[in-house]
Amino acid sequence: MTDLMAEQLRLEERMASLGVDKYRDAYQDNLQHGAASDSRSVKTALDAAIEPVAAAIEQFREEALAGKAGRRHSAVKAIDGLDAVSVAYITLKLVLDGIVRDRELTVLANRVGAFIETEQRLHSYEKKNPVGVKNAQRLLESRTGHADHRRRALMAICAQGQDGWTPWSTSDKVIVGIKLIEIVAVATGLIEIETLKIKRRPIAMVSITDRFKTWLDQLNLQSEIMFPEYLPCIVPPKDWDGLTGGGYHSDAFAYPLRLVKTRSKKHMRLLKKADLSLVYKAVNAIQRTPWSVNQKVLEVADHLMRGGAGVAGLPADVLPLPTKPTDIDTNEEARKAWRRLAAITYETNTSLKSRRVQAFKTLAVASEFSNYDAIYFPYQLDFRGRIYAVASGLNPQGTDLSKGLLQFSSGDPITRPEQLRWFLIHGANCFGVDKVSFDERVAWTAENRERILSCAKAPLDDLWWTEADSPFCFLAWAFEYLEMGWPLQRETPFVSRLPIAMDGSCNGLQHYSAMLQDPVAGRAVNLVPSDKPQDIYGVVADWVMGELKRITRDGTEEEQKWAFAWRHVGIDRKITKRPVMVLPYGGTLNSCQKYVADAVMDKGNLPFSDEEKSQAINWLASIVWKGIGETVVSARLAMGWLRKVAGTVVKEGEPLHWTTPSGFPVFQFYPEMKQKRLNTLLFGERFAPRVSEELPDQIDARRQVNGVAPNFVHSLDASALVLTVCAAVDKGINKFAMIHDSYGTTAHHSAILPYLDTCNSVSDDGKFLVIDPRGEISARNTNGLSDELYRCDDCEEPTHEDDRTYVDTVDRHVCSSCLNDGYFFCEEMNDYYPDDRQVETDCGTSLSDRGAERGNWFYCEETERWYDGSRHESVELSDGRTVSADWAEEHCYWCEYAEAWSDDEDARKELSDGTFVDSGNLPCIASYVDAWLEERGVTMLGRFDNDNQAELALAA
Repeated sequence: MTDLMAEQLRLEERMASLGVDKYRDAYQDNLQHGAASDSRSVKTALDAAIEPVAAAIEQFREEALAGKAGRRHSAVKAIDGLDAVSVAYITLKLVLDGIVRDRELTVLANRVGAFIETEQRLHSYEKKNPVGVKNAQRLLESRTGHADHRRRALMAICAQGQDGWTPWSTSDKVIVGIKLIEIVAVATGLIEIETLKIKRRPIAMVSITDRFKTWLDQLNLQSEIMFPEYLPCIVPPKDWDGLTGGGYHSDAFAYPLRLVKTRSKKHMRLLKKADLSLVYKAVNAIQRTPWSVNQKVLEVADHLMRGGAGVAGLPADVLPLPTKPTDIDTNEEARKAWRRLAAITYETNTSLKSRRVQAFKTLAVASEFSNYDAIYFPYQLDFRGRIYAVASGLNPQGTDLSKGLLQFSSGDPITRPEQLRWFLIHGANCFGVDKVSFDERVAWTAENRERILSCAKAPLDDLWWTEADSPFCFLAWAFEYLEMGWPLQRETPFVSRLPIAMDGSCNGLQHYSAMLQDPVAGRAVNLVPSDKPQDIYGVVADWVMGELKRITRDGTEEEQKWAFAWRHVGIDRKITKRPVMVLPYGGTLNSCQKYVADAVMDKGNLPFSDEEKSQAINWLASIVWKGIGETVVSARLAMGWLRKVAGTVVKEGEPLHWTTPSGFPVFQFYPEMKQKRLNTLLFGERFAPRVSEELPDQIDARRQVNGVAPNFVHSLDASALVLTVCAAVDKGINKFAMIHDSYGTTAHHSAILPYLDTCNSVSDDGKFLVIDPRGEISARNTNGLSDELYRCDDCEEPTHEDDRTYVDTVDRHVCSSCLNDGYFFCEEMNDYYPDDRQVETDCGTSLSDRGAERGNWFYCEETERWYDGSRHESVELSDGRTVSADWAEEHCYWCEYAEAWSDDEDARKELSDGTFVDSGNLPCIASYVDAWLEERGVTMLGRFDNDNQAELALAA
């Protein structure tokens, strides 16, 4: 053990070193590819520089327009109409992206000017075709972040749209570029312009200053030690007995591992006061579980991965580009068609490369640690108490490949029929036969015995196993099935080392159904006795089919047409699964439409024309959404109640916190973010990127309300897991494969695990656990392999399918944490939008820019808020500005001549009847004014002394 501990300490030093190397490699890669601002250190500098540069640009613009003397004031025309913050961002990004080398001023200036021209051109074209520009941005955002590619593509789109743009001359671009570079140099001190003699010619060069170099070195030093490359341990991890000091053994890491990943000091105070004895007990038991690498699975996976065929869920080799047509230089249509196919190939290859890197990394770690008899995985918690493995890549909570590569270091014998039964059920579950009774699953393994044995004997020849839902977990099971010997005639019990997993059935709905004692939803999610596992997705699908039948009989003519067609297509659980699954975690009608569309399109041969297909799918989605509401009433009631509680608490300026049954205190506090909108069309979404700054003493009410329901459910999941592990430890179980709502141990103990009593008030009828009168529950007799881990499109962290929400407005799947942190729910559009799309309203309604444009809202240019047109009236001032009528009545007067509101007090003139006019609206000829006054039968109080003075004053 002493030798292993010494090796472990060296391994931890290597983890820290790997993190440094990984950061440095990424930093150098960004520098060499002209994308330095993608690195953490340069991005920090860029964010800090935006405000002073934007202020300097605004000052330059004001002075130039005022006629003040200065250099290159002609450049002001080039940035006319553009937001100063956006111009600052574009300039800084282009200047800092190339900091690896000094650059010639005129070359860099021409580049900056070209990008400013593109931004101006896009703003011009957006007025004519806003939808086209938005669609082009979304497409490019998903395919490339390369600045030059984006610029060329967007310029081509403008040209194809015949935008009539007159290109800027090189001189014009250089002038504006030099001016903006000068502003960056003076406002930030990050760069300097100096004249050097190159081949006896004086040339102005742009380089970074010594001060910036020093700052950049400091930022890089801080950044490179922040992210160690955590790996498994080869000795049992240190037990947790406090909030720090557990997991890894040495002080090699600059920032010691914390038990709970939280930045909140208030949360840390709550944790220090809490009794976390059960949490410590559970986490220590899980991370003391010894694992080993399954050598047989590793060999098969490595062979298939290097073959690049893309079987068993492994990413294939990158695809070759389509063959170019022979007439590509002369045939415009052929060239366009080839480019479209090539773009799809590029996009596919980008995804494949990323997935292949991850798969090779997993295999490399597995190969390295396959030399050890036992390996271990430290764990820590998020702010809700959910338990996560610290090591990335290879760990028991990873992908199917990762889980298939791992087995318990030592197994337990299968000595009783019920233990063998759970072993066989696990095999069926891995293949995907998990929606039938347990007896049918056992029977399936017997019916397919020869095929299973064939795959186990020659997995590279008989690839039937690759058709499984979880192919590598199934292959690992097949190897043990073969080793067990069939027919079973063993003198000694077979020792199984596989984790046998048991899943909750849509856990979020289970919690809500149990809390509100909903018998309908409770039965659908396996909380009450049944002969075979119930399927909530199937229940909703059955309700939808029943509703379609009713509509066929009682609906309108158009409804009957849709209903008859969809009954012919057939509604199954695949169509209803995702909408039901994400409901407890923020599902909306729009996300329901997306998931339904994905599912029905997979069926193919839909009986609708291209013109009516979208309408038909959205109509079906509305029926599915209604069915969810009818079937899982308790979830919507509980979520609504939680949101009301959160809204009430946040009005008092207080954060939310609650203690789970395991004793873990959850602290939900989303700080208000001070944001600057970067109104750039060229780089990404219209209001992205943004500069954000936390206001630690102010609470974001919207995120607090949106986050409480998913966070509450996740905290209950975490608590149930902790209590289950603690009860299992008391029963002598010491091997755990735990993934949030999936509980696993050896087949020997699988017969015990479902019946562990974690709340001392649950009755056991011999097969299922029943809800007691207070609604308390323990582990259920449900099982199945955990759903595949996905990656959140925002944070790129692993997440389960039921913790992902599809945000239709940006075409991204995000985890609940990112959903709460970066998105808001627009009440007008009934969908989620990125935070930077939120606009301020007078009534506190959560509203997106899209909702403001499409709904009955108007923008008051004085209060800079949107107003609900159904409750407020908008008026137009005499100078064309739109304001609310309330603001106009308080701050303006009615000009009788222009018949419009005005707020120009200097031009306000009172008439003898007590009304007013804005003298700026009156004609410059006094006789015209007299005629108008005479016609109305009034005089102007404080009239000018003579006509000449009146004419001059009115003209002014």
